[in-house]
Amino acid sequence: MFGRFRLNGLDMAKIGGSLLMIIGLTVITFRFTDIHASILTLSWQKTRGEIISSTVVERTSSAHKPQAGQVPSKRSIPYHFFDPEIVYHYTVDGKEYQSNSIHAVSGGPFTQSSAQGIVNDYPVSSPVTVFYHPANPAQAALKRLPDLWALFFIALGLYLSGLGYLVFQGPGV
Repeated sequence: MFGRFRLNGLDMAKIGGSLLMIIGLTVITFRFTDIHASILTLSWQKTRGEIISSTVVERTSSAHKPQAGQVPSKRSIPYHFFDPEIVYHYTVDGKEYQSNSIHAVSGGPFTQSSAQGIVNDYPVSSPVTVFYHPANPAQAALKRLPDLWALFFIALGLYLSGLGYLVFQGPGV
């Protein structure tokens, strides 16, 4: 029905399909480490802790600042993002620890409203369950599972890889 598009003898569908598969597999590889790390945290111990502080912190990117005399470009416009900063303390084997990790693996990015939603879940002085590494109790988190962004990127990577495979194979697959 449809012929293969060729440019200077190169099969562009095979090149495009290959690129999609490479991009998809790269996305999966980078986010899979987060998924793997969160699976390892399922063996972490838990203890009770208490929230010390709970705030939203606004941050501004400082990348691509224009030099003196340069016209600002879209890349030089500061980007504002927000982090929920939850600090809590907990005790393991009689020793007091303090941490600010929400997820055992990286979280974010956060909008102001999503960061505020997390902060609202952890009011100051409230009791919390803290998950900690049994061999290193200073390594702790309030949540063991990955954030939804990690799962989204795994799904995106699988989709791109599958689409790339179908494009690479061409019609009739």
